[in-house]
Amino acid sequence: MKIKVERGVPAPPRTASRTKYPFADMEVGDSFFMNAAFPEHERGRVSAAACAYAKKHGVKFSTKVFDTGVRTWRIK
Repeated sequence: MKIKVERGVPAPPRTASRTKYPFADMEVGDSFFMNAAFPEHERGRVSAAACAYAKKHGVKFSTKVFDTGVRTWRIK
């Protein structure tokens, strides 16, 4: 099977990535709470997303597990 190379076909426009968490809307001192049936599991998800966002944007977040969910603060 031979694959044909095509020239001049425009690439689709880039779309803004959507996130489940409101990191872009947060200022230092702001926080959000997520209810979760398994807070430790949800903390892993929020922490991973916060870490990825923080590396790209030079900010920092902190998370804490509570009985009914997870709270995340922007600290820098």
